[in-house]
Amino acid sequence: NAINLDGGGSTTLSYRGGIINSPSGGVQRAVANALLVFAKPVAAEELAGLAINAPADGIPAGEITQLSLTCGEDAHPVPQDQAGKVVWASTNGMGFVDQQGCSMPVRVRHGQILAFYGAQQVACDVRIVAGPPARLDVRVAPDKENPLLAKAVVSLADKNNNSCSGKPVTLTVTGGKADVETGVTGERGEFVTNIAWDASATERSVKATCGTLSASAAPTP
Repeated sequence: NAINLDGGGSTTLSYRGGIINSPSGGVQRAVANALLVFAKPVAAEELAGLAINAPADGIPAGEITQLSLTCGEDAHPVPQDQAGKVVWASTNGMGFVDQQGCSMPVRVRHGQILAFYGAQQVACDVRIVAGPPARLDVRVAPDKENPLLAKAVVSLADKNNNSCSGKPVTLTVTGGKADVETGVTGERGEFVTNIAWDASATERSVKATCGTLSASAAPTP
């Protein structure tokens, strides 16, 4: 039963093993954004069958998702007056859940959402997936031995810099031809293909497109 406040702006508040303030950078190093108050425990009768409901197919990073609590044999929603006594928390630095049960994940990883009601504690395993692509980068690396060959690497990430896999990419090559002009990003959020330049081309570049995102690059020296 102790508190350690280091005063460096990085204090993390933990409640019964869960993080209840917003981790910065996806890890348990948070800005000072909470007020800690000591009081007697809130009296709460046990709720049978208390459970957290979360999307089974994953929660997208960077998007707000409303979680809910149910109880009873019929899994009915917890009444509002009782829901107000719930303390929400998260684990593994995946993001933040506020005290209204709104999940705001940041990092692609597995973790748990926790809910505390009086002496009860329930947990829900969740999987954070990448949000919609928000940043597209392309680079063109020349072959070290043949100046007419190069490799194009397209990278896709969401707004929190999580790699976006399985997304369609189209290439438009000026002054040459790509081995593969359309494809999907791999597990690391990258699409890679070889480029063969025309010997007579005076302008050489590669444009990558994914949905409304696009970027262009010329061969690096």
